[in-house]
Amino acid sequence: MATFNYSKIKEKWTKKNIQKSKQEELLRRIALEKAKKVALFLKNHYQVTCVYLYGSLVWGKHYTSISDIDLMIEGFPPDQRYYRALAQLPHPCCG
Repeated sequence: MATFNYSKIKEKWTKKNIQKSKQEELLRRIALEKAKKVALFLKNHYQVTCVYLYGSLVWGKHYTSISDIDLMIEGFPPDQRYYRALAQLPHPCCG
């Protein structure tokens, strides 16, 4: 009958969780920078009055590579097209 080395399993599990937490924190910081850039772009080019950040990025729980950035925009000009503004934003991979 095989015996398990539980301390080794626990050590590897702990190391993996620490690595995962570090990766999530890095992704969170990158996403926050992107959100700031988008908010500035919208304020400078479309004179929106306010951009609110909400969702998992704000609450800080488990922001992963498949998470999105939730923004609520106030004061987007009615004579402008939302999708045109969206197309003008810096590409997420490049900016």
